[in-house]
Amino acid sequence: MAKQTLPTDFKDDILSASMNGKRRYIFTQNSDGTWSLEDVTTYNQVGDVLGAARLNALCKAVNESVDQAKAIESVETLAALTEAGYVVGGQAGAAMLSVLHALNDSGAVKGLEVKENGVYITYTLPGGADTVTKKLGKPETLVASGSGDNTYDLSGIPGYANLEAEDFLLTVTGISATASAYSHDYAINKECVVDLQSPSLTYDAASGALTVTGAEKTDMVGDSSSYGGFWVKNIVTVSYSIYTV
Repeated sequence: MAKQTLPTDFKDDILSASMNGKRRYIFTQNSDGTWSLEDVTTYNQVGDVLGAARLNALCKAVNESVDQAKAIESVETLAALTEAGYVVGGQAGAAMLSVLHALNDSGAVKGLEVKENGVYITYTLPGGADTVTKKLGKPETLVASGSGDNTYDLSGIPGYANLEAEDFLLTVTGISATASAYSHDYAINKECVVDLQSPSLTYDAASGALTVTGAEKTDMVGDSSSYGGFWVKNIVTVSYSIYTV
């Protein structure tokens, strides 16, 4: 909801000099025996009336303004926050910008994106070329671990239907390789190189299914389809842990 902007141009009554600083009134008798009071003051400026409508608007705007108890001024407090309804204060915002500027001195920060469920930062890990996208202010939580291409059921995670692929971070924990060959003489004269790319994640929010692909690769040199064929085969498998971020 947008913050209300209240008027700041209220005016006072300004009496003309002929009034000598005093208002003038006339009492008029009514037909029912009562009297009415009429202001006959001469004004250079007629001021505003602060009635119920303006007072209600003022009180509503105050009630909807930022509660200072809900303003977070510490980056550490912001990082540990798990409740809704808080706002980033000026000191915490300045500290975050300082950290981001320091990171980006080396071009590590690739972008910031504001989504309906939070603010995401995309950055490059130290010493690596791959980028990582992480939701600001949210701690990492381990949700799955395994190896190779696989699909994991995350429907047990609270709010799984609101998650996206960018809400998950895959961290490589190990790489294993196996090799096999038919015909030793053939194997020692042939090179079989496995070109393994970085694993990728896809997520189906409707079912909570998180799928890992590109975490295993098999390459073969030679012919294993016929009897007496000569071949060399290498299999590389990546082990990993997956976190919500």
